[in-house]
Amino acid sequence: MKHMFRSFVFIGAALLLSSCAPDPSDTCEHLEELYKNSAEPPAYLKSRDACMELFNSRKKRHGVNSYRRESECILKTKKMFNVRECMTKEDNRKD
Repeated sequence: MKHMFRSFVFIGAALLLSSCAPDPSDTCEHLEELYKNSAEPPAYLKSRDACMELFNSRKKRHGVNSYRRESECILKTKKMFNVRECMTKEDNRKD
Protein backbone atom coordinates (compact mmCIF):
# COMPACT_ATOMS: atom_id res chain seq x y z
CA MET A 1 0.00 0.00 0.00
CA LYS A 2 2.88 2.36 0.82
CA HIS A 3 4.44 1.81 -2.59
CA MET A 4 1.16 2.52 -4.35
CA PHE A 5 0.76 5.79 -2.45
CA ARG A 6 4.34 6.83 -3.28
CA SER A 7 3.73 5.99 -6.93
CA PHE A 8 0.62 8.15 -7.03
CA VAL A 9 2.44 11.02 -5.34
CA PHE A 10 5.34 10.74 -7.78
CA ILE A 11 3.07 10.58 -10.83
CA GLY A 12 0.99 13.50 -9.57
CA ALA A 13 4.07 15.62 -8.93
CA ALA A 14 5.49 14.79 -12.36
CA LEU A 15 2.23 15.76 -14.07
CA LEU A 16 1.98 18.94 -12.07
CA LEU A 17 5.56 20.01 -12.81
CA SER A 18 5.30 19.22 -16.49
CA SER A 19 2.30 21.46 -17.00
CA CYS A 20 3.27 24.46 -14.85
CA ALA A 21 4.07 27.04 -17.47
CA PRO A 22 3.52 30.78 -17.44
CA ASP A 23 0.27 31.85 -19.03
CA PRO A 24 0.66 33.30 -22.55
CA SER A 25 -0.98 36.52 -21.34
CA ASP A 26 1.88 37.01 -18.84
CA THR A 27 4.44 36.45 -21.59
CA CYS A 28 2.63 38.88 -23.91
CA GLU A 29 2.36 41.51 -21.17
CA HIS A 30 6.09 41.29 -20.51
CA LEU A 31 6.86 41.57 -24.23
CA GLU A 32 4.57 44.60 -24.59
CA GLU A 33 6.49 46.22 -21.75
CA LEU A 34 9.87 45.44 -23.35
CA TYR A 35 8.84 46.76 -26.76
CA LYS A 36 6.73 49.75 -25.66
CA ASN A 37 9.34 52.31 -26.75
CA SER A 38 10.45 50.39 -29.83
CA ALA A 39 9.96 51.98 -33.24
CA GLU A 40 9.13 48.63 -34.82
CA PRO A 41 7.85 45.94 -32.48
CA PRO A 42 7.36 42.42 -33.88
CA ALA A 43 4.14 41.88 -35.87
CA TYR A 44 2.75 39.55 -33.20
CA LEU A 45 2.68 42.47 -30.75
CA LYS A 46 0.27 44.53 -32.85
CA SER A 47 -2.56 43.13 -30.73
CA ARG A 48 -2.87 41.05 -27.57
CA ASP A 49 -4.90 38.45 -29.49
CA ALA A 50 -2.15 37.98 -32.08
CA CYS A 51 0.43 37.55 -29.33
CA MET A 52 -1.73 35.07 -27.44
CA GLU A 53 -2.37 33.13 -30.64
CA LEU A 54 1.36 32.93 -31.38
CA PHE A 55 2.31 31.58 -27.96
CA ASN A 56 -0.64 29.17 -27.79
CA SER A 57 0.36 27.77 -31.19
CA ARG A 58 4.01 27.48 -30.10
CA LYS A 59 2.81 25.63 -27.00
CA LYS A 60 0.88 23.15 -29.16
CA ARG A 61 3.66 22.78 -31.74
CA HIS A 62 6.62 22.38 -29.36
CA GLY A 63 4.88 20.91 -26.30
CA VAL A 64 4.32 22.20 -22.78
CA ASN A 65 7.86 21.67 -21.50
CA SER A 66 9.44 23.52 -24.41
CA TYR A 67 6.87 26.31 -24.09
CA ARG A 68 7.58 26.54 -20.35
CA ARG A 69 11.33 26.91 -20.94
CA GLU A 70 10.76 29.47 -23.66
CA SER A 71 8.26 31.60 -21.74
CA GLU A 72 10.34 31.50 -18.54
CA CYS A 73 13.36 32.62 -20.56
CA ILE A 74 11.35 35.47 -22.09
CA LEU A 75 9.98 36.55 -18.71
CA LYS A 76 13.55 36.79 -17.37
CA THR A 77 14.77 38.99 -20.21
CA LYS A 78 15.35 42.67 -19.70
CA LYS A 79 16.37 43.49 -23.27
CA MET A 80 14.53 43.11 -26.57
CA PHE A 81 17.29 41.30 -28.43
CA ASN A 82 17.30 38.48 -25.85
CA VAL A 83 13.71 37.54 -26.72
CA ARG A 84 14.68 36.18 -30.13
CA GLU A 85 17.43 34.14 -28.49
CA CYS A 86 14.87 32.50 -26.17
CA MET A 87 12.57 31.67 -29.06
CA THR A 88 15.24 30.31 -31.42
CA LYS A 89 16.76 28.23 -28.63
CA GLU A 90 13.50 26.25 -28.38
CA ASP A 91 13.02 26.16 -32.17
CA ASN A 92 16.44 24.53 -32.54
CA ARG A 93 16.10 22.13 -29.60
CA LYS A 94 16.17 18.45 -30.55
CA ASP A 95 14.40 16.79 -27.60
